[in-house]
Amino acid sequence: MAEEDSEAKGDGMNKKKGLRWDIVWPWIEPAVSVVVGVILYFPLNRPDLAEITWIAGFLLAFGSLATTMRLREEFSAVRKLSEILDISEKCNVAEIGDILRLYVMVNEEELRPLREDVIASTISRLRKLAHDKVSEAIEGSEYYMWLIDTMRKSRKGVHVYAVSVMLESTWVGVPSEKTLLEANVEAAKRGVSVERVFISSRNRLRDRRNREAILRHIEHARYGLTAYVVWYEDIEARDPELLRKVGQGFILFGDRVMLVDTCVPPEGASGYVSMDPHDLKSYRSMFEQLRIQATTASRELFEGLDGNSKEEE
Repeated sequence: MAEEDSEAKGDGMNKKKGLRWDIVWPWIEPAVSVVVGVILYFPLNRPDLAEITWIAGFLLAFGSLATTMRLREEFSAVRKLSEILDISEKCNVAEIGDILRLYVMVNEEELRPLREDVIASTISRLRKLAHDKVSEAIEGSEYYMWLIDTMRKSRKGVHVYAVSVMLESTWVGVPSEKTLLEANVEAAKRGVSVERVFISSRNRLRDRRNREAILRHIEHARYGLTAYVVWYEDIEARDPELLRKVGQGFILFGDRVMLVDTCVPPEGASGYVSMDPHDLKSYRSMFEQLRIQATTASRELFEGLDGNSKEEE
């Protein structure tokens, strides 16, 4: 660490020295030529040589200054090129080029206002991502692609916290949800800790079709895929405000990013992505509040529901 600090200081000193030399050097030659010219003119009484020395000195100084300016321009171009290359590594330059090309192609007077609306909308969405760290709502295939891809990219040691509100049979009845469920299982096997609170009801879980997704969690609990169940009717009675805030559910990938559901199947699937620290902290707190009131899912839980159902009959 000390060596790195020393190197950094050395680099800083070299840059400062280089900057001073760059400023001083063009003035050294005219200064030397003036001094030599004065010596030739007075002590040696050679005004002709003195004049030649002064002219040559100023010509050399002018040439040096011109060379310095030219090098600065060239290095400026190199810096700009490096910035472009840096951008090309961070984004899809080809697609940006397509946007510019298509923008120019829309030159009909009737379509220009629509073209500007598209650009304004795009800028607004990018600004929201850049500054607020929150996306517009994503839906359908884009929604599932983001969720499944993020789950598959999660590495060992990552903690995932999720709350599911939708009908549990949807997890195995909708192909995309089933793929997402399997992505959860595979992530747990890789060492990702996945905890999910199912907000359900006793009547719903008496239906065996609504148990399958929770059973998948129970089967892989030894890998770190944990399911909790909290009864909707109990939360509604004790803390309706928490239920309102939870909305349609959410999933957090550690303390880095999350997706908040705005619509869940069968009505559709949509949500927005957020990396806002305040949002992450707030939703993690909601998860903890629900987990405290929840029961760890187990086969005994279902057996108890079956027993109560028979007694009621």
